[in-house]
Amino acid sequence: MNKNSSLMLIFIGLVAAIIVLAFSRTSIGTLNLNQNPDTITVSSQGKVSFDPDEAYFYVSIITLDNNAALSQKQNSDISDAVRSALLSEGLKSDEIETSAFALYPKYEWDSVSREQTLKGYEVMHTFKITTSKIDKIGNYLDAAVNAGANQVNSVTFGLTKEKQDKAQLLALEEAVENAESKAETIAKAMNLRLSGISQVIESTYYYTPVSYETKTLAYVEDAGTSISPKDISVTASITAVYKID
Repeated sequence: MNKNSSLMLIFIGLVAAIIVLAFSRTSIGTLNLNQNPDTITVSSQGKVSFDPDEAYFYVSIITLDNNAALSQKQNSDISDAVRSALLSEGLKSDEIETSAFALYPKYEWDSVSREQTLKGYEVMHTFKITTSKIDKIGNYLDAAVNAGANQVNSVTFGLTKEKQDKAQLLALEEAVENAESKAETIAKAMNLRLSGISQVIESTYYYTPVSYETKTLAYVEDAGTSISPKDISVTASITAVYKID
């Protein structure tokens, strides 16, 4: 065998060894055979559901007049009436806040003259209402509309900070239980035994408030607007590393 052939065989042998080594270091399922050869790593989620204990919605008063000052005066009068009506329903002053106010000329397209013509001056005053009295949302909406509010945006239900903290802990507990169950299942299937936990990392925690468009809200005659919010799901995810024998 000449020198070139010998070098070629050595090269082929090295390539084969590298390939074998690479495959031997590949994880089988969630059994780690690389940096931590005696561990199983699993990811899991925990989910809990809670009734919402906080809600907010927006109502707007929109006025239009050829005179900007008159439009603003009309808007101010109606806005005061809306605020008074909401206070009469039991809301506190700090639960009613102005989130937007605007005055601008409003134009419309004239198909005959083929140009924009001034329609008037529009004023929009938007209130944001936040409350923990979930069962009175319908009353607040009706009071605002009856007092002159002519635009209502979606109603959003969520959780207070205290309830979020409680939900997060419960979701994490469930995620830990699910992680252990998964690790035990993997270990048993491979004739291994868990001997302890090496590491736990909280990956994510989130919850999504529930919103209802105003067109989906039910109106009951003689009873007003009726809203029955669904539960809110809170999810926590973790990654856990278990030792194995």
